[in-house]
Amino acid sequence: MSFYDEIGKYYDKIFPAGEEQLGFIEDAAGRKSVRILDVACGSGTYSIELAKRGYKITAVDLEAEMIRKVREKADNEKVDIEAFVCSMTELEGKLSQKYSVLFCIGNSIVHLSSLEEIEGALKQMYSLIESDGAVIIQIMNYDRIIRLGLKELPPIMDQEAGIEFIREYDYQSGRNVINFNTKLVVKDGNDTRTLKNTVELLPVQSDELIVLLRKAGFKRYECYGDFKCTPYKEDSYMFVLKAFKSQQ
Repeated sequence: MSFYDEIGKYYDKIFPAGEEQLGFIEDAAGRKSVRILDVACGSGTYSIELAKRGYKITAVDLEAEMIRKVREKADNEKVDIEAFVCSMTELEGKLSQKYSVLFCIGNSIVHLSSLEEIEGALKQMYSLIESDGAVIIQIMNYDRIIRLGLKELPPIMDQEAGIEFIREYDYQSGRNVINFNTKLVVKDGNDTRTLKNTVELLPVQSDELIVLLRKAGFKRYECYGDFKCTPYKEDSYMFVLKAFKSQQ
């Protein structure tokens, strides 16, 4: 059983849909009923909310358990979502539609193993959006994390659900990777259960991601430090890119 199979029932508590993120995506969409692609969708919290607001949603994720949950929630909420297993590196091979907006948030793209893989994924994203469409990418601000030698992110806690999600960074400078160590602590009465996982992340810095974006074909883009459209700075908590297919 994979880590995602184990934490599946807690996933929505750990990563709920944020109104700022939803507003940012809707602003990029410009109007209701357009097609939106959610890449690395997780359990589909954003896909479900956007579908309920009238958008035509396709959701893809590498983990079969996450796609199962998306479909289950879509049935429960009575919304129509096309959801299937698909890696960020095989988008063109499995998708034939064009989308007004494609978003890949939640620090997902850094799960790819090399800058070349990220560039390839961005090129596929570019090909899948309509003329004047937008791609939204969000990662943590690795400029800040590496410069300050940060070892952890703030824990995510839900006392009502009895869970605490602990996230720790172990930067391997020689290999330029981060061992992302996570621990989910679940308390149920007097019982406490702990689920641990480690995954390698590629700590792409802001200037590197912009270079890859341009290589993928994007000529126009905006950089933010959050989903409230605060200008990106060296000390921003995250790095948000909104890139446009328009050549203007």
